[in-house]
Amino acid sequence: MSFRGIGEKEADVSVALVTDSTCDLPADVLATTGATVVPLYILFGEESFRQDVDLDTDTFYARQRAAAKAPKTSQPTPADFKAVYQDLVAKGHDAIVSLHISSDMSGTVRSAVAAKDELAAEGAKVDIRVIDSRNVSLGLALLVIEAGKLVKAGKGADEVEAALGKLIPRAKVIFYVGTLEYLHKGGRIGLAKALLGALLSLKLILQVKDGLVQPLSKARKKAKLYKMMAEMMRKESGGPADATKVFAAHGDSPQEYEAMLAELPGEMTAKFVRGRVGGVVGSHSGPDVAGMAYFAV
Repeated sequence: MSFRGIGEKEADVSVALVTDSTCDLPADVLATTGATVVPLYILFGEESFRQDVDLDTDTFYARQRAAAKAPKTSQPTPADFKAVYQDLVAKGHDAIVSLHISSDMSGTVRSAVAAKDELAAEGAKVDIRVIDSRNVSLGLALLVIEAGKLVKAGKGADEVEAALGKLIPRAKVIFYVGTLEYLHKGGRIGLAKALLGALLSLKLILQVKDGLVQPLSKARKKAKLYKMMAEMMRKESGGPADATKVFAAHGDSPQEYEAMLAELPGEMTAKFVRGRVGGVVGSHSGPDVAGMAYFAV
């Protein structure tokens, strides 16, 4: 496989990179990583759509806001992964690093492992490393960017896997949602009804920790919350960072997004990777979501 970053020479590599659509990377940034994306599924009633293939982000949020029932999601099948792995082998790759959404949030890793095992049983000559990112969306995006850089530099599967093993515990995601209802109903945040009721009157900062969405801090007003988020990011990331270190995104709430970024110094936000929270993650967060991801020092 060959791919080219902006202003860089083309490099041939034997390791292929695979991820899934919950990485929510903008198309131009995704292209520089060389990653092949396996889409998850979004279900509106009996209709099933592959994220970013059959249903784009804007259309998803329009349908979500209008739907009587919240959409559901489903992981790729083992057959989906097997087809992608076989295609990469046919293109000459002898190793694949497959980096995915936390196994505590989705069965995507299980499907990837099932495909890997099926290919091994069939005698396929390919080294597949299925890696649980313990993260999702913005956090997974940062890891895919770093993995892409390593693959492009010609690193082997052992080196890429070892590097990711060190980066995964450092990938931090903090975000705001307009309501906890989507996360609670989807089982992505464990809250007793009494606790949920108490928290609905507050503005929460949530985080992805140990592979799950968990409460981090709270405030009565959004302005205070965004200041808290900005301070956390500045402190934990060590200050200004380049575009491979910080990723910011929103679902369908650009005003909230800009309000969040306004709390950060211009020299930092100018270097961010900016994007959207896609339909699969948006199914669980709701449209009013904005957050940022970075590597903690």
